[in-house]
Amino acid sequence: MVTKKPRIERNRQAILDAAREIISERGIEGLSMRRLAERADYSPSTLYRYFEDKEAILDALAKDAARAAQSMPSERAGYSDQPLDILLQSGLRLYDFARAQPVEYQLMTSATRSSPKSLEAFLKDQNFEGLIDLIEQGIAAGSIRLPDGFDAELMALLLWFSIHGASTLRTGLMKDFGEECDALVERLAAGFKTMMKTNTTGES
Repeated sequence: MVTKKPRIERNRQAILDAAREIISERGIEGLSMRRLAERADYSPSTLYRYFEDKEAILDALAKDAARAAQSMPSERAGYSDQPLDILLQSGLRLYDFARAQPVEYQLMTSATRSSPKSLEAFLKDQNFEGLIDLIEQGIAAGSIRLPDGFDAELMALLLWFSIHGASTLRTGLMKDFGEECDALVERLAAGFKTMMKTNTTGES
């Protein structure tokens, strides 16, 4: 038997859905509590019963988007369970998410009250630390090599900046010629694999 969500949860979700619609149409800057109240068919005072302010709504939307990105399955073939392949596939999955859900990607990467407030805090993000761990695992196993002058953290930053830069361009400046952008990202991933892969397995 399927149980209904509590009314508070349903109302809260309805507000978030309405906010997402407005952002899809007008961008994040177009969201206001007045406009949201009209779209959700609630009084402004009712909105404040569920969310403290606009920033609280954006924060909730960003967290929802991050969970959606994490749960998005990958349909890419040719990747193994080796650290380098997992590393590249996770980056390409994020790019695929941005391509398929540009509004959600914009929300996920927008600055909210839960965002890191310093570089030190950013470097402790669990997703970023996961990249470093994968690189270190590959180095320890002898399957990943780093270019001269790089350590695991710097390589993780290069990968992080590359995939987010490509994702931002794909959802913005390059959205009208997305196939060309997609091809460049495939070349980028192949380049990273060639640069970082050791020859211990006999593979190119």
